[in-house]
Amino acid sequence: MLNILSGEITIGIHMQFLIKNNHADLLILKQIKVRQSISFSLIILLLNRMLYAIQYVIQQLLLPMVICYRVQQVINFFGIF
Repeated sequence: MLNILSGEITIGIHMQFLIKNNHADLLILKQIKVRQSISFSLIILLLNRMLYAIQYVIQQLLLPMVICYRVQQVINFFGIF
């Protein structure tokens, strides 16, 4: 009774039905899964490289320009030099 109420028997019967009526070509499904995995890995790799490139641009190009601009503002504010 508890097995029926918990859904274990229903899930087991449903799984048996799905396995018995499975007419998919498993080789094609495996190839599709491999291609999707490779595509996903490439997307992650490209996004990672893009983020590092953006970080490099910020650190090497933009940050020194901002620092120079701020230093120039301080110099102008205090009338130094």
